[in-house]
Parts: sequence; C-alpha cells; structure tokens
Amino acid sequence: MRRLLLPLLVFFLVLWLFGGAAWYAQQEQQRQSLIATAIPAVPPFSIRDSSFVLRVAENTTFLQSNHNIHIPESVNLALQQLVEHLRQYPHKSLWLTGSYLAGEANHSAYSSLGLARAEALKSRLIRLGLEGHRIHTRERLEAEMNFQEGAVYGAVDLQVKSQ
Repeated sequence: MRRLLLPLLVFFLVLWLFGGAAWYAQQEQQRQSLIATAIPAVPPFSIRDSSFVLRVAENTTFLQSNHNIHIPESVNLALQQLVEHLRQYPHKSLWLTGSYLAGEANHSAYSSLGLARAEALKSRLIRLGLEGHRIHTRERLEAEMNFQEGAVYGAVDLQVKSQ
C-alpha cells in the first residue's frame, strides 16, 4: 500500500497542477474577451484625397462639453503630412466638421460646441503652416456619440475639396 501511495500522490499533484493551469488560462481568455467587447475601439484618424491616403490608429480627443483638443503625436505627424500635401495643391481646401451632442454644454465663444471643436483643429493646422482661408469649418449635431471615459475620439471629420 505504501508503494502505491507516493505514485498516486505525484499523479494527483500533476493532475491538479495541469488542471489548475488550464482553468486559469480559460478564465484569463474569458476576461480578455470581456475587456475587448466592453471597450469600443477608438475610430482611427483618416483622410483621403485621390491617391493621398492617411490612416492612423489613434485619433484626436475632446472631453465631454469641451472644445480643447488633444492631439496624439502620431496624429500630429499625419496632420503635418496633410499640410504638406495641401501645399502642393493650392486649388484644394479642407473642410472640418465638428460634431457635438445637444446635451453638451458649450463654454466656448462659438455658436456651438461642434464649431468650436472644428476651430480648435483649424488653429492647429494653421500653426502647422496651412493658410487659414483654405480651411472651412462647420458643425454637425449628432443624435449619439461614442464617449469613452468622458472623452470622444474623432469628433472632427476632415474632407478635402477642390475650390
């Protein structure tokens, strides 16, 4: 009986270790799956003009009821490329459409928060060297926007048009 006890203990110990590891891996996979479905993806920053295409995984950010823009470095580099592209085509202009919700408070000097958000991005583009007269701003009232932790990503749409 003693001879069988040690191999049985080793067998059950190994079984317990592998079973526990498999259970933990399954729980971790379920947790990662829940995280992936619970947090909506950030819409990428993108703009297209004929053969010129920019797409960056990050995007501009605005806090709710706020017109102060946060621009990640990758988006700032993309904006610099956009400015360089538009310098080559003086007959083209850039239209910025700022989005907002009716329930958001507007603490800016502009008539709407959407217009203030578009103007914030316009200011950055002017600092990067694009002429202000080539940038047009407008607003769009949205029925819903995807806020994540009090911030909205990509609340300004960009469109290149021929003048």
